[in-house]
Amino acid sequence: MNIVVDDLSGPQIAEFLHEHVRQMRSITPLESKHALDLDALRGPEVTFWSVMDGDSVVGCGAIKRLDAVHAELKSMRTATARKRSGIASRPLSHIHRGQGDGVHPAEPGDRLGRVLPSGEEAV
Repeated sequence: MNIVVDDLSGPQIAEFLHEHVRQMRSITPLESKHALDLDALRGPEVTFWSVMDGDSVVGCGAIKRLDAVHAELKSMRTATARKRSGIASRPLSHIHRGQGDGVHPAEPGDRLGRVLPSGEEAV
């Protein structure tokens, strides 16, 4: 499996995310719907990763920069057929190891990751 930065231009990821948004909207109270649609995920403040198993999208995750020091996790999803197989941890670990767009681990209990300039250490 590989984790790749995705420009969200392919039909496979579009369908994967359409299903994600559809499911989130069906189970989430109206006042708590925060799933980003495809256009919002293409915004310059968002970095999106797909988890690929060969040519198949099996998971995804994104961060949305909120300001110079904070980012919010977005669009974490695992393919239905692959749930409970450890896929969800892959993009999350990738982001928390600082592999993804300068994001470093958040403090325990902190919902927002820290985005640090290159070379700075998370404290």
